[in-house]
Amino acid sequence: MTEQERKSAEQQREVVEQAEGITQPPARQPAEQADSPAPPSPVQPTPEVEGATSHPSYIYAIGTVEPRFPTLAAEKEFAQTTGRAEGTAGLTDREATHSVLSDRANRYLVRQLCFVMTIQGLETYILRPRDPADFDLLVEAIRPAPRPTDVDVVVGL
Repeated sequence: MTEQERKSAEQQREVVEQAEGITQPPARQPAEQADSPAPPSPVQPTPEVEGATSHPSYIYAIGTVEPRFPTLAAEKEFAQTTGRAEGTAGLTDREATHSVLSDRANRYLVRQLCFVMTIQGLETYILRPRDPADFDLLVEAIRPAPRPTDVDVVVGL
């Protein structure tokens, strides 16, 4: 791993940790500072008032969404469906994938897939739709002819 890749991966990890609320342990203090009083501990959240609702923390991510087959059975089912589909001859793998998954009759295949959010070349999040309508958005993210400037935005819990 080159120095630039290491720095990029480290920056990405810091962004993810900040988004998830993970804090870094405090750095070790030199011996001459060991006698100084400890810094104040982070503020503890106050107990929730009865009847109050807590607000979910959202994650905002920009990257690309890629489909993955979680099992060999799902991949074989997709291959069979692609072979039976009309109009997939002569298409690239990406174009055939988009064509097959866009067909409403093959929606069951979309539910079997695993969608991964990749940020700067690093597979960062696994996307799990909470609403069945979100499957349409995930299928749209699988572009038949992707360009380097294509980005996807995901807002999640």
